[in-house]
Amino acid sequence: MIAIMLGSLLVAGSVVVGQNDPCLAVERGDGSTISLCAEFEIERLHDPRVTASAVQMLNALGAAAVPSLLRALKSDENLVRVGAVDALGRIGGRSTPEERLGIASLVCEVLGASESRVRLQAVGAIARIGVDDPSTRRALEMGLADREPEVRKAAEGAVRALNKGGGGSVR
Repeated sequence: MIAIMLGSLLVAGSVVVGQNDPCLAVERGDGSTISLCAEFEIERLHDPRVTASAVQMLNALGAAAVPSLLRALKSDENLVRVGAVDALGRIGGRSTPEERLGIASLVCEVLGASESRVRLQAVGAIARIGVDDPSTRRALEMGLADREPEVRKAAEGAVRALNKGGGGSVR
């Protein structure tokens, strides 16, 4: 059972993994049920008016949404990639240690993106996930050397957060 906020309404449901698309069956207050499906939410990432809502729903699906989010990372649309990285950071931040490590490594790969918004979101996701290992440190070193000041500043904050958690320093 999982509880999520839909607008101002708290609802509970359970994740049902379908053949190709994991869905969250949510029982509404009136007894009816709605389904939140990963691929549908990925499609909603294309619309800037509902991106935040789609990220929230993908986060609610949790680790079951990761395969769909991996496909979204390969999108040609930066808005979709930014949303996918955001959702991965949120999911990774509350996952098991093994899942966190895997999600962090996927997000680290995005730091080579040409679009600064994608790189900025990736640095934030790495900080949110909180995995301190050599590959994460190397990725944050890339962020510290980024050509965009806001990405460098976010990477500095992520390094500080990891250092507070007992990790070594990034030069």
